[in-house]
Amino acid sequence: MNGCEGRAGRWKRPAVLAALLAGVLSAVQGRAQNTAVVIPDTLSFGEVLVGGSGTASLTIANQRTDTVVVKSTPSFFPASSPFALRSFAIPNLLPPRTTKKVTVVFAPTATGATSGSVTFVLSTAAGAALGSAGAVLTGTGVTPAALEVEGTELDFGVVEVGGEKAEAFVIKNTGTGQSLEVNIGGIQAGVNAHYSRFEPDLQNRVLQLVPEGQRTVVVYYTPKSAGDHTATLLVENPANTAQSRTIRMHGVSFSAPRLGSAPDVLGFDTPVRIGQRDTSDANAISSASDSLRIYAVSSTSSEYEVILTDPTRLGQPLRANESLAFRVVFAPQSRGNIQGKILVSSNDAQRGVKEIALSGTGYAAQMRVEVEESTELGFGEVLVRSGSLTKGIAIRNLSADETLTVAVQSSSPRFEVSRPSLSIPANGVDSAKVTFRPDSLGNWSGVLTLRATNDPDSSAARVNLSGTGEGPEMAVTTDSLGFGAVQVRTSSTSRTLDVRNNGLGSLQVAVSSPSPRFAASPTSLNIPAGSSRTVEVTFTPDSLGAWTGILTLRATNDPSQAVARVNLSGRGEGPRLAVTAEEMVFSPTLVSRSTSQILDVGNTGLGSLQVAVSSSSPRFAASATSLNIPAGSSRTVEVTFTPDSLGVWTGTLTLRATNDPSQAVARVNLSGRGEGPRLAVTAEEMVFSPTLVS
Repeated sequence: MNGCEGRAGRWKRPAVLAALLAGVLSAVQGRAQNTAVVIPDTLSFGEVLVGGSGTASLTIANQRTDTVVVKSTPSFFPASSPFALRSFAIPNLLPPRTTKKVTVVFAPTATGATSGSVTFVLSTAAGAALGSAGAVLTGTGVTPAALEVEGTELDFGVVEVGGEKAEAFVIKNTGTGQSLEVNIGGIQAGVNAHYSRFEPDLQNRVLQLVPEGQRTVVVYYTPKSAGDHTATLLVENPANTAQSRTIRMHGVSFSAPRLGSAPDVLGFDTPVRIGQRDTSDANAISSASDSLRIYAVSSTSSEYEVILTDPTRLGQPLRANESLAFRVVFAPQSRGNIQGKILVSSNDAQRGVKEIALSGTGYAAQMRVEVEESTELGFGEVLVRSGSLTKGIAIRNLSADETLTVAVQSSSPRFEVSRPSLSIPANGVDSAKVTFRPDSLGNWSGVLTLRATNDPDSSAARVNLSGTGEGPEMAVTTDSLGFGAVQVRTSSTSRTLDVRNNGLGSLQVAVSSPSPRFAASPTSLNIPAGSSRTVEVTFTPDSLGAWTGILTLRATNDPSQAVARVNLSGRGEGPRLAVTAEEMVFSPTLVSRSTSQILDVGNTGLGSLQVAVSSSSPRFAASATSLNIPAGSSRTVEVTFTPDSLGVWTGTLTLRATNDPSQAVARVNLSGRGEGPRLAVTAEEMVFSPTLVS
């Protein structure tokens, strides 16, 4: 067969090359003269099935005027080459100005592109070499379309009726040169309803696959009824039925368990006394399928109890219209409307947990506590140890036919209950009395608990108790007293200190000072509530210097044992000697003559200053040997220098404060020079001018 096979599986006919041959002569007209050529110079076979063959033609044109001998090269078409010449003898004679057709065969043994060449050696009849001419050969080996299927067993498992499960298989065209048409069909009658949906849609039951292409087919198992469902699909290659494959599908479907009828609400119309029980009529929970299992029937409230007629049926399958019977016991623990729920858990996944609402009413005797300030009873301020205050709390029995018994208890011994137990008749009222007796200062609190012993619905009523323990409370106006400078061995002016009682009751205060230099009066105080007393404090220093002390005021009957401490300070002072100079220098004085100077002596301290004055030298004499100088004043002492011989004389004037506690002594250095008549001449030599003798 002439021509080459293409991807669509159709072969080219010889007519395809007719035009090529028709143009050979015209093509060679443009070539160089005196040559032989091969036309075309490249020959393509396209795609050819492996194991098959394709043919194509070359034309050898002799443009010479003599005969050309055509021979082949030594390596012309080796044995492994898929290319070969057909019906062309070698050597071959080509007359002048003629052409000859050469048929080339391409027979691939493997897939993939391959290439080769054909070369002819040319010579004259006489053997003269004319060179060579040839063409390049190309072709591709391909395989035919082939069907392959992956996933021929589809197991859908267990699917609920009305549910859906998907599985898939893959159809492949393993050929490389041809498209594949696949037919899908053969679903068994009677199961079409369970396997009725595909992706892609297989309504026309035909799929086209390109070379080396594949398609995934998704099958949906949508069971319409319970049972074991098996079906098959036939995937067929019409061109090669041996490659056809059967897809086997299997799924199991079940009907979902469903709860049937059950009450939505159960109510106890008749009120039940607290502490007693009431049982409902029998009720039932039915099954609407053959696979329902009820696992538990329980109450959310401790006041309702579920009793099953046959507890062994729990967890067992119930067929359609079978039921589980139960009763409900109502045992109220509180008064009023009591809500609850019954929870029914089963394998009905659609409904989940079934809830049955419960309702009933409990009743009993009822206590009501009446306090002026809601749930708090305040006693205010009460004197510690000696005071008390009593208040009452009203308790009412709201029952019309029962006596109410109440236990009364206080959490603190400071709040005393007069009667720990009360018995209140129907519709009656009584009071619990509480007395507040504080034993120390401060805010105190407690809780009064009233528990109705025969009212099970009533939790204990609690009343908060509060009060403040008060007593004498000492307050001092200052925490320090300063006396400044005070003359030694004399007393200062009194300083006063106010002590106040800001609390309740009379305040007893003991006043003391550890230092004898500070004295307080009085040493004890009795201060009524809201009043104050004055303490006078004096400072008597016994020596010079700064002195401190602490005045202690102790509240002897203050429950808090309050102590106030007042810091005391003062300075002991006395006469202080002060002189105006530390040195007196006298001008030169003639022997036996006198010169005087004045020295001021002052008292800068407190009290009169006694001063003794003395000189260490008889040449220096003081006008007074003793002085009495009031505080803040001064006196003068005249000091006279009388030298008894020539020379420089010194001495010391001593001033001793005889009553200055510091025994002060001032010393003034004295100095002067004694002078007398002194000869003085104006010249040491006198030279006279020449003078006539008289």
